[in-house]
Amino acid sequence: MPPASTTSTDAATGPRIGFIGLGDQGAPIAARILEAGFHLHVWARRPAATAPLVELGATACADVDELGARCEMVALCVTDDADVREIVLERGLLYSMASGSVLVVHSTVAPATCVEIAALAAARDVGVLDAPVSGGRAGALRGELTVMVGGELSVLERVRTVLESYARTITHVGVVGSGQAAKLINNGLFVANVAMANFALTLGESFGIAPTQLTELLSKSSGSSAGLAALAPLTTTDWGRHAWTVLGKDVSLLLSVTGAGGGAQQLIDVATAAVERFGRP
Repeated sequence: MPPASTTSTDAATGPRIGFIGLGDQGAPIAARILEAGFHLHVWARRPAATAPLVELGATACADVDELGARCEMVALCVTDDADVREIVLERGLLYSMASGSVLVVHSTVAPATCVEIAALAAARDVGVLDAPVSGGRAGALRGELTVMVGGELSVLERVRTVLESYARTITHVGVVGSGQAAKLINNGLFVANVAMANFALTLGESFGIAPTQLTELLSKSSGSSAGLAALAPLTTTDWGRHAWTVLGKDVSLLLSVTGAGGGAQQLIDVATAAVERFGRP
């Protein structure tokens, strides 16, 4: 990836990076890209969302065409398949990106969506990485996200230094679509862990053990899990209610990818039950 041009008033170096999806996780990712010294271009449906990053030195673009044309790498961190398709295909981001540029899909979506976009992008010599992330807002703020990457390894190497500005772990898992598959499996297991943690605390109560006491004990024992640590905030906070909406989407995607039956069925059954229990309005 060729270096971007600089001026005497611009201390940023390296490739021009575009970022779309400045939400709870995307905004801190974008901020870390800026802090690492890259040229950052941003666009949002709500222009006000770009203001904090512009104050930090980012360039706001009027539309996705402008952003795509200016940048050697564009990262997406939007909510779902419909959002990805809208930005990349309907608004035309893909068709504004230059030959040799790279599109990185950090959103968690169906593997087939990334495969379809990659096929269209290949005809334009645009590389595509499906690269969903794990670690949440806290991980993004610390620069410690895990990125699960599907796509050509050579394409990943071209943008690795950018990803390293916000990720602690970057793992190439296979062809385009495999990153999404890994993320869906991860989220299915996480949701199942939350459900099992809840079952365990309920069992403890039947023996007269307070949930807070058992949680503290298990967190320091072999029964500890990410699900146990996340159970309380996921089930008692406004953020948790929103999170279950997203997790429900991911479990549904996992079910659609794997189909009924097979070795995945028990995981999906437990995860689905958790979504139905905790994801109620």
